[in-house]
Amino acid sequence: MNTRLKELRKTLDLSQESFGRRLGVTKASISRLENGANNFTEQMLKSICREFNVSYLWLTEGSGPMFSEPDIDYAARIDRIMSGENEFAKNIFKMFSQYDDNDWKDLQRLIKKLHFDDGDSLKMPSDLTATNIHPQTAEELEEQFPPEDHFPHAG
Repeated sequence: MNTRLKELRKTLDLSQESFGRRLGVTKASISRLENGANNFTEQMLKSICREFNVSYLWLTEGSGPMFSEPDIDYAARIDRIMSGENEFAKNIFKMFSQYDDNDWKDLQRLIKKLHFDDGDSLKMPSDLTATNIHPQTAEELEEQFPPEDHFPHAG
């Protein structure tokens, strides 16, 4: 693994110092890993893969491509979410982890009730674009979501 680490760093055109900085370790730590003086921890392996989009299999065994395919390494993404601070996201994954086959079928039926453009891809309504989903000013917010009059007018 030490030679693959060095190969990765050189491929990325990073010094030991800048490579280590992105991982939160010193230049000396990277040097000791590359020279085989220190062993890799599982945490360090995962950090390298996550930070540089490196294939875990390539880094640990030398198999396959050096870099992970985009949107393939879902396990690493889930690991990041589960170790993060977003309790809502964590609870979503916890909930999904308890689903059985019938729950997944029910969820699929529910999602299919939404509008799909080609049967597979969820189509956003045309009025929900990136520019108007998040209003920038109070006026834009009020324009998107006019206040409702909940009180009867005296008169």
